Amino acid sequence: MNHVVTLQDAITAFADFIEPTNAELDAIEREMPVILADVDLLDAHIVTLDRTPTEVDER
Repeated sequence: MNHVVTLQDAITAFADFIEPTNAELDAIEREMPVILADVDLLDAHIVTLDRTPTEVDER
């Protein structure tokens, strides 16, 4: 007979270690302007990829 075991007990045992520390949250907060700038840049790239090329684009 095969037993089906979930990972819930193993994951729950380490639940306190899964959450980010205050230092990690502070580092994310400091990097947030760069992260948001990267998101804006990716959005701009997606817009240019998702449109019909113009005559200027072809040149």
